[in-house]
Amino acid sequence: MGVANERDKLVKSVARYIAGLKPKRGIYSYYFGRYRNAVIDKVIKLRDGIRGLKCPFCGRVFRRRGSLVTHIIYVHYHDVLSLFD
Repeated sequence: MGVANERDKLVKSVARYIAGLKPKRGIYSYYFGRYRNAVIDKVIKLRDGIRGLKCPFCGRVFRRRGSLVTHIIYVHYHDVLSLFD
């Protein structure tokens, strides 16, 4: 699997978690679970700091969880990756 594909799956996993959706497998998805706990703690703090379906990066509010996931993937792709640096 290529590096770009790995990054895409990681961003999708984090976006689903922030939106409050269950992972595809296990407690965390495979890609999200591969990283150290400090990074996971950052993402948990991002998610806990928001109410409802509000984007933790820009504050935009959404009506559906799927819309929030799509927004994070397409608009905040690099913001999510910067959490893992």
